Amino acid sequence: MLRYLRERGNTWVLKGFLGVVALTFVSWGGYSSMTSGNAVSGGRVAAWVNENPISVREFESRYYRQAESMRQRLGAAFTPELERQLNLRRATFQQIVSEMLQLTEAARLGIEVSDAEVALSIQEDSAFQISGRFDSVRYKQVLRENRLNARQYEESQRRAIATSRLRRYLGLGATIVESEVRDAYRWRNEKIRVDIIRIMPEMFSKEVSVKDEDLKAYFAKDKATFRTGPKRKAKWWFLPYAAVSARMTFKEDDLISHYQDTRSRYKVKESVTVHQILRKVLPDAKKEKFEKAKSLLAGIRKQIAAGKSFAELAKANSEGPAASKGGKLGVFERGQMLPVLEKIVFALKAGKVSQPIQTSFGVHLILVSKHTRGGVLPFSEVRSKVEASLRDQKARVAAKKMLRLVRYDVEDKKPVPKTAGLQSGGTGFFERGRPPVLAPERKIISRLVFELKKKGDLSTERTGEKGTIFVRLVDMKPSEVPPLKSVESRVRAQYILKKAGEIADRKSETWLAQLQKGEKKFDALAEDLKVKISQPEPFSRLVAPAEFREGAGTIGKIFQLKKGKFDRIRNRGYFLMVRGGDSPSVDMSKYREQKKKLSEGLLAAKSRNIFTRRMGDIQKAAKIRFEGGFSL
Repeated sequence: MLRYLRERGNTWVLKGFLGVVALTFVSWGGYSSMTSGNAVSGGRVAAWVNENPISVREFESRYYRQAESMRQRLGAAFTPELERQLNLRRATFQQIVSEMLQLTEAARLGIEVSDAEVALSIQEDSAFQISGRFDSVRYKQVLRENRLNARQYEESQRRAIATSRLRRYLGLGATIVESEVRDAYRWRNEKIRVDIIRIMPEMFSKEVSVKDEDLKAYFAKDKATFRTGPKRKAKWWFLPYAAVSARMTFKEDDLISHYQDTRSRYKVKESVTVHQILRKVLPDAKKEKFEKAKSLLAGIRKQIAAGKSFAELAKANSEGPAASKGGKLGVFERGQMLPVLEKIVFALKAGKVSQPIQTSFGVHLILVSKHTRGGVLPFSEVRSKVEASLRDQKARVAAKKMLRLVRYDVEDKKPVPKTAGLQSGGTGFFERGRPPVLAPERKIISRLVFELKKKGDLSTERTGEKGTIFVRLVDMKPSEVPPLKSVESRVRAQYILKKAGEIADRKSETWLAQLQKGEKKFDALAEDLKVKISQPEPFSRLVAPAEFREGAGTIGKIFQLKKGKFDRIRNRGYFLMVRGGDSPSVDMSKYREQKKKLSEGLLAAKSRNIFTRRMGDIQKAAKIRFEGGFSL
């Protein structure tokens, strides 16, 4: 089925039979589980995590992709020295171990991901769509550009879905109390006022003496700072979709046909609004404890059938995270709950209450207050969206065909045919990932230009967000460290700034001591430096001035500053002398308005913490051993 998705994933019937095909896919040899036991398809084993192997091929492949990703982002700045500092090999190994342990825990809890779900997640990923519709050619193109094959990517998606469900499942045990919400409100809304003097290195530039030997030594020590990456120069031809689609018209039958082809896009997913009463029982508890909890919930179910409020009974009896809210857990789609709960919950009609259900959390009594059936919106409601989609789809196809004819003529050194909307231009020399700001489809231009091997080569046309483009490589320059003479002014400026920063550091430290001892006045310091004292409006932690958000822990220090007291803040390249103004205060008038959002945020944070702690415990207990001959 996943193979069918790669080749024919843009047909409208796909989603209609995903579930059926998935069953046969497993029997044909597809991936039917998330862990592979002791089988090692990657050859020689690098290490073992409990009884599960990590192959050398898997590790080296993952490490290569990590390194290549950083190399593309950082360019020449990604040096072997930086790679060693980041300890990228160890970080990659830890990532694989963490993922493997998460998948093992998910499997233990019965969390499974079907082939149909993997296919749906891929089909709905915008990276593989054109005009909001899955395109198998685009899918294979993106994977090829990232040096992945389809099976690798599909299994990574399966793992991602499984770990996402594990996070949600483990986080269901999170609870919050009113005092935590109030503390969070105070933390977010507490405001303080301060006075600021900015100490900039440039203020002391004239105190720096520069000698030729100093510049030579500075340049020799930090040559890598001045290294340029490989550079390329190109010419481009670009045809916007808008120029092509403007002349298109469609019959009603065309729109209806396109609607039928893209029905899945207008699908509303099935969902349930779930409430629960939970009695917690440890997974390894004796059978009598489970039976006692089931008996209690069975009695509560009879009370509900007799007319008592589920919400009130949940507040009085539930030990779950939503007890204070009457047991309301929220809205769930298929695949977001434990399989044992999902099967029962989605079979319930709105207003119905389940029998007691046993899980690894304990025993649940579930009420479904709303059950939204899945379906497709009618054509009349989405006609304008259908037309926009069809226009974009046709324009993309037409633009690519039209630009291909232009490329043929350029390749044959013929005059470029007149094509409405066609644009062309050139770039100066630029490094990978840094194309000219005004160039169209900048990311694609950079990729295309650096894929070409020699001067004069033409790329194929490539579809982008706003149009189709192809390029010609005009010239190339290798990576180099320029001679000191060609960058002397830049080296001099950086050297002076560095030395001036050291002077600012020493002097501001001295001034802070004088201020704290009362030997110097804050206003007098500003006059001596000939700068104005900045007095920003009272601010909270979340909307503090940008200069207080640069250093870790800076905002915390500021909010501890008492009225009339002083501190020095070290920022990136400059310093702040700070005097405390009014003490922190908070306006509680908007507490009720913000309470719900704060509660949700706190609950999400606690869920993450529960997950992190749980996985931390599992990792501590894990037995990890390396095979001989393998090292990080």
